[in-house]
Amino acid sequence: MHKDLLQAQLEHKEMSEQAKVLLDQYTAQKEAEILQYKNELVQLQLRFDQAQSDVLPWVRKCGVGRGRSPGPGCVKTS
Repeated sequence: MHKDLLQAQLEHKEMSEQAKVLLDQYTAQKEAEILQYKNELVQLQLRFDQAQSDVLPWVRKCGVGRGRSPGPGCVKTS
């Protein structure tokens, strides 16, 4: 009976160690995914900022959204 208890404890310890290894692998994989998403988010933010800075001079020049007629070099949409 004592031998059975020791065997069960040993099996439990081995299963716990295997579970820890799998959890560590899963955690590392998810951290890598999160890093990839953060990098993608930074790239998207940079593209958005660039697009916004490209549009602002056009908006100022053409008076879009202010009820003004488009200035020279602007395409009238209506």
